[in-house]
Amino acid sequence: MTLIVEDGSGRIDAESYISVARADAHHAAYGNSAWAGAATTDKEAALRRAARHLDGSYGARLLGTQKTADQALAWPRYGVEAAGDTPLPGNLEQAAAEAALRALEADLAPDRSPETVIDEKRTTVGPLTTAIGFRDTSMRGPEYPLIDQLMAPFLRRRPRNRVVRA
Repeated sequence: MTLIVEDGSGRIDAESYISVARADAHHAAYGNSAWAGAATTDKEAALRRAARHLDGSYGARLLGTQKTADQALAWPRYGVEAAGDTPLPGNLEQAAAEAALRALEADLAPDRSPETVIDEKRTTVGPLTTAIGFRDTSMRGPEYPLIDQLMAPFLRRRPRNRVVRA
């Protein structure tokens, strides 16, 4: 199945933010040999998973609004300008390429098991007992700092809590 790349028009059938050829060029520039050794069909599948991951992980916090109501992916967007020779921002394409590289090796969003209590301390003072449990957080899921950095310019800033005197 041929990969359908978003062309900036808000396609209803788009599956990826970047073509295999552009992802190949990106990874060649950074010396990512794992990408070069993969079959084209595996690269296409990884690029589809990367687009799904970017939309799922960042979509709710993206600046602007979708160009059309029925487009398949979160991009293109009104209120966010692309620069260069592509209809989508370069950082978005780079983030898609980097996510696809990781998708070749592992699931980008693996199912997680509930956290388990690995240690619990109980303290009793008179009739009161308190328990503090320490949870195993190793199943939180993977983090991708480079992808976070590439997507940061397109994300709404999280509001800071302010203390105001009455």
